[in-house]
Amino acid sequence: MIVNFDDIKKIFENYDIGIPAEFIPMKKGVANKLFKIVTNQGDYTLKIAIRNSEHNRIQHEIDLLNHIKNLPSPKPIKDLHGKYLTEYKRYKCFVYPYLVGQPPEELSDDMIIQAAHALAKLHIQVENFVPTQTERIRLWDVPGYYEFKELETSIKKVTNREIREGAEYALAEIEQFIGNYSDLPHGCLHGDFKPENLLYLDGQLTGIVDFDNSYNKNLAFEVGYALAWFSLDNHTFNLNKAKVFFDEYQRTKTLSEEECLSIYPQIQFLYLIMIIVNTHWLFDEKLPLPEEFTLWNVREFIPAYQNLRDQKDEFIAMVKTR
Repeated sequence: MIVNFDDIKKIFENYDIGIPAEFIPMKKGVANKLFKIVTNQGDYTLKIAIRNSEHNRIQHEIDLLNHIKNLPSPKPIKDLHGKYLTEYKRYKCFVYPYLVGQPPEELSDDMIIQAAHALAKLHIQVENFVPTQTERIRLWDVPGYYEFKELETSIKKVTNREIREGAEYALAEIEQFIGNYSDLPHGCLHGDFKPENLLYLDGQLTGIVDFDNSYNKNLAFEVGYALAWFSLDNHTFNLNKAKVFFDEYQRTKTLSEEECLSIYPQIQFLYLIMIIVNTHWLFDEKLPLPEEFTLWNVREFIPAYQNLRDQKDEFIAMVKTR
């Protein structure tokens, strides 16, 4: 989709936030288009939702962002008609004040601590959040949102041998990690809480972005999701980084013993299901994933899964004693 600056100016005529002087493409992705808009009154971000425009799923994101307090998350701005959402070429979009900072290239322990503290604060708030009644894309709900038969069908169509064999391996391993966590505390997940979606400036957390994968699930799942990413270290699972993150989360929001014990199988489930689902998304008709992204998943997540498996006893001892 080509974004025209004249059209951007027309969108901003509906806001009382100045006249656009410049627009700069931001993070690349298939689900959204983001632009930094420089006006004579300040800097803003325009987010054009590609995937979540359908069925007005983006309204869920707006409601969630307006629910969150005291965290550096996007704060949607109303237009002159009192609405948060507008349209650009049939796609829903919204505007929020620009968040300074960049995703980290490396993470110090202090930066990991800040991330864990922010996630715990977010989870405290979203336990009471009533989600918008729109059908969400529940990316990792398997079985449920997806069924293994349709995922297996996609895997068989893959021509890249490394991806196909990696996805077949993940499919063969995953059954042992499918659990029922319906009794654990649930809430509205960020949905993609990883270093790539956090902003830092001079080592300080300045932004939590990309809430468009949000949906309701057990909150320990997202702790596992964050650990899967923040502990990923050159094809391995770094137990020391996991300890730093987990300890700070526990200091801010205490998990029950049942939640703690669910984290190991949920991390392992995630490493495998991310390979499987992202292989399936290679064949999405509207927004197919780039093959190199799924290949990266295979090369990173399978070794990390195997490495964490080798450290299972140490990991479980770590979470049980916190």
